[in-house]
Amino acid sequence: MGDIKSIEKNEDGYLLIFEKGSVPARIEINEANMISSLWFGNYSLVNDSLSDIVEKFRNLSGDVSISVIKNNSEKIITYNDQQKMAVGSAFKLHILKVLYQEIANTEKNWHDIIELNEKNRSLPFGIIQNWPEGTPVTLKTLSILMISQNDNTASDHLFDYLGHKKLEAEFSEENIPFLKTRELFILKFSDKKEIREQYLNSSVEEKRKILKEISSEKLKNVEIGDKPVSIDKLEWFLSTEELARIIFELKDAEEIKINSGLVQKKITIWQAIKMDWNQVF
Repeated sequence: MGDIKSIEKNEDGYLLIFEKGSVPARIEINEANMISSLWFGNYSLVNDSLSDIVEKFRNLSGDVSISVIKNNSEKIITYNDQQKMAVGSAFKLHILKVLYQEIANTEKNWHDIIELNEKNRSLPFGIIQNWPEGTPVTLKTLSILMISQNDNTASDHLFDYLGHKKLEAEFSEENIPFLKTRELFILKFSDKKEIREQYLNSSVEEKRKILKEISSEKLKNVEIGDKPVSIDKLEWFLSTEELARIIFELKDAEEIKINSGLVQKKITIWQAIKMDWNQVF
């Protein structure tokens, strides 16, 4: 937005004028003449346009992909929207979509029970990786935890419940075999690095055999570092258009409405920051 040029007072507080836009702001002073709250609203850019936005993304380093679709039909912004890229935990949206299809098209029910098992115990994020083996949980509980808490152990149990054939049905070869989080952690971060090289240089059928062999590997031998490992080869790969369409299909799903993050209706940015800060401690 550039350097700040001026500050205008108005009925709602202040308007901060920058070189390339403006930001509404409010400040409150307590009885001790100290700042008790400071709020900044959404910024507005001067002479902004969709083409300018796309151009800014084009100028970023690395691979960039954008897909903004209105009502799953009208493409508003697209740039490299067909390029498949590593999506991390967003792959769980695909599991949720397939689970909804399974519930709708079979006699399976959200109240069906799965017992937690050791072979699907994964690493955090999540909470149920610490629950006892044999704990009974419903499909709905697992789906809620998978999405609202990014629970890896929940997603791996749902993966087994649905089966790799159904999860892989819509995917091209870069996602086959479709990996559980546990499998990904072991392949990427196990102290047995030769497993990763063997896997990457194997056929699909050989890869499935390797995944079966490592299913009993102990997670204590896995140490996640702070640098990406084989990000272009070992991951879950989707295009931004695919993600946009999955999100549209799940627009009414209860799971994605539970944890809205910092963006909530009828709440100021300042209140949201205070809420998040309190959660840290």
